[in-house]
Amino acid sequence: MNGYLVGLVTFLVGLATAASGELLSEEIRDRLDQVPHAVLRLAARRLDPVERATVYDDEWLPGKLRAQALTAASGTDVHHLVLATGVERKSDSTSDWWPLRSPTSQERISDYLFVRRRPGEGFLATPTIMLRREFALACPFPEHLRNHEDYDWLIELEKAGARFQVVLEPLVIVNAPSARTSVSSDAQWENSLAWALSRKSDMSQRAFSDFCLTEIAQIARPTGGLRAEAAVFFVASAGRLSWFSTARFLAICLLPAQARRRMTAKAYPTIGQAATGAK
Repeated sequence: MNGYLVGLVTFLVGLATAASGELLSEEIRDRLDQVPHAVLRLAARRLDPVERATVYDDEWLPGKLRAQALTAASGTDVHHLVLATGVERKSDSTSDWWPLRSPTSQERISDYLFVRRRPGEGFLATPTIMLRREFALACPFPEHLRNHEDYDWLIELEKAGARFQVVLEPLVIVNAPSARTSVSSDAQWENSLAWALSRKSDMSQRAFSDFCLTEIAQIARPTGGLRAEAAVFFVASAGRLSWFSTARFLAICLLPAQARRRMTAKAYPTIGQAATGAK
C-alpha cells in the first residue's frame, strides 16, 4: 500500500511539474530576449554585494536577440555569420560603449582585434555573440586553454569561413568593477606569449607585434618587470613593429597604470559616445 501511495505521489508531482513547465514556456514565448536580463537581475539581488561584483558581470538588455535576428535576416550568408553587439562596459567610475566600429569585409579578425589606435576600436564580446548552432558545433569553444580562449575561438571561426559583423548599439552591459576577479586577471605573461607564438601564422605580422606590445606587455609589467618586457619586445620584433604600438609599449614600461589611464581618459574623453553617434 505504501509503495502504491509513493508511486501515485511521484506521478502527480511529475504531472504538475510538466504542466507548470508548459505554462511557463507559453508565458515567456516571444519574449526570450528578456529572460536572461530578468533572471540575472533576480539572482543578483540575492547575492552579497562583494560576491555580486565578482560573479554578476554581464546583462542582456531587452531587444538584444531581436536586433540580432533582424540583422541576420537581412543578410545573405547566415550560415557563416558571427554576429555580435556593442557593449556598455562599466568600471568603478567610467562607462564606455565598445566597439567603435564593425569589422570590414576584407579585414582579418586579428587586425580588427589587435591593430587598434583607440581603446575599444575593435572588440567582440563573447556574451554578445550569436551564430548558427551547426557552425558553433563545427568550431567549438576551446576548453583546453586557460587564457585567450575567446581570441583562439574567433581565429578558428575565421579559418572556417566566418563573416563577422557587429550591431553597434550597446545591447549588453558588462560590469567590470575593480573588485571583480577572473581567470584572465591572474594570467601569466609567459602563457600569453606562448599562445601568441602558437597563433603567429594565423595573424598578420602587424597584429602579432601589436598583440605582444600591448596585451602581453600589460600582463608582463607587474610581475616580470623590465626583463620580461625586453623578452616581449624581442618576440614582437619577429612581426612588423609600428611606431604607434612601440610608443604604447614604452608607456606601459615607463608609466604607472593609473597615469596611463588618466592619459587615455584625457585623450579620448567621449569614447563611449562614439559608437552610436550620441552627443
